[in-house]
Amino acid sequence: MGSTVLISKTKLIVLCVSGAVICSVVGIACWFGRVPGSTSSNASKSTQNREDFLPGTAPWLNLHLPAYTVPRHYDLVLYPDFYGTNNVFYGNVTIEIDIKQATWYLLVHIKDLNVKVKSVTNKLTKSSYGVSDQWEYDPNQFYVVKTKTMIEESATVLLELQFDGSLSNGIVGFYKAFYANNTKAMATSKFEPVDARKAFPCFDEPNLKATFTTTLIHKPDFTALSNMPVENAFQRPDQLNQTRFQKSVPMSTYLACFIVCKCTYKEKILSPSQKKVSLPLHNCDPT
Repeated sequence: MGSTVLISKTKLIVLCVSGAVICSVVGIACWFGRVPGSTSSNASKSTQNREDFLPGTAPWLNLHLPAYTVPRHYDLVLYPDFYGTNNVFYGNVTIEIDIKQATWYLLVHIKDLNVKVKSVTNKLTKSSYGVSDQWEYDPNQFYVVKTKTMIEESATVLLELQFDGSLSNGIVGFYKAFYANNTKAMATSKFEPVDARKAFPCFDEPNLKATFTTTLIHKPDFTALSNMPVENAFQRPDQLNQTRFQKSVPMSTYLACFIVCKCTYKEKILSPSQKKVSLPLHNCDPT
């Protein structure tokens, strides 16, 4: 039997609902079958020329995200890898965005991530807007994408981004922790209030709610948990498990929760939504 973590049941439920549950997380060293490595970002950081714009023409100079880009859904895949001395994670996210005003620019929050745009497409027509430039604007923690073709008003855009980050940048965001007298590692997510941007590119403002479909990749002897019940799970040809969760209700980014662990867990029906919520038990490593 492993060591027990003494956390009250009430506190445990609060942590789960808020996306701050701490459970053992173990990831993989692959990305859709690829050998992991740093994402080669095409971004340049905050070049001086980008400071020369007026705020009305350069949305990245504003503190808040533009009101005319509204996130609707995140399709997110995460691959945490903390085996041995590794402290990295890899991911891919497709964000569905409603465009309320014609624009050349799409902005998302990031912090301590390497990011690369894979595509910007119109959801309805499947046509590509292309990417003419992309960069990180550190002062406001934005990643900016400039398209080759102006995105028209009323369009719904699919922005696909590839990214990686470190699990050792503090104890917020997506991070690596230890238990059992520091003999065992775990990774967990804690995003409230604005640290989801450390785990994946997103619209990291509490009023910008969207649905989530989350997929976690993990070893077969670990359990994956997130905000929703499992939709499907299977073992891949590389002998790793892929667990996909049901689409969530609309929620702020800080409520998202990603866990891969050796904890046993139970599911509880919470009224009035009658949605199942996975709650880890106190024993973090019963085997």
